[in-house]
Amino acid sequence: MLAAFEGARVGFPLDKEWLKSQADTTHRFFKRSIKAMDAGEHLAGGAGTTAFGFRALSLDQRPVDQTTTSMVTCMLKIQGAAKSSDRKPKAAPKLEDGLWRASCRRAPMQASLIGDTVLVLMELKKYATSEQLPQVEKARAATEKWLAKAPMKEQQDRVWRLWV
Repeated sequence: MLAAFEGARVGFPLDKEWLKSQADTTHRFFKRSIKAMDAGEHLAGGAGTTAFGFRALSLDQRPVDQTTTSMVTCMLKIQGAAKSSDRKPKAAPKLEDGLWRASCRRAPMQASLIGDTVLVLMELKKYATSEQLPQVEKARAATEKWLAKAPMKEQQDRVWRLWV
């Protein structure tokens, strides 16, 4: 979807029905997991999967709904961890609490913690409800602190960092 959408920006034809079908598939995947996302439970791929899910829905200009609200809820619950059960309830905040991480590394698209974090951050505010916005702003502040100190190990890190 990313390649097709970017190609359309430079003149290649974009099959909007195909784009919609891909977004429909993405939406169905997340809709099946609403209860798990609301609880901050593990989804395959963690924040990486949700980040690319947000992007797919965004490319198709999907509106906020129960599914996207649950996706936001999950990302707010797991910031700094792969799943909410990995978080230490009474632990003092750490710099790493500002990132989002995939639960596995699948290069090349999920090879960068910076990439996972930036992609979540780019879409999070778009899909947050008005009730979620204060939490999103708090998460954004933590992310900006982390990004300011995060090491740029690979070219992919540098490219993703430019998006914020």
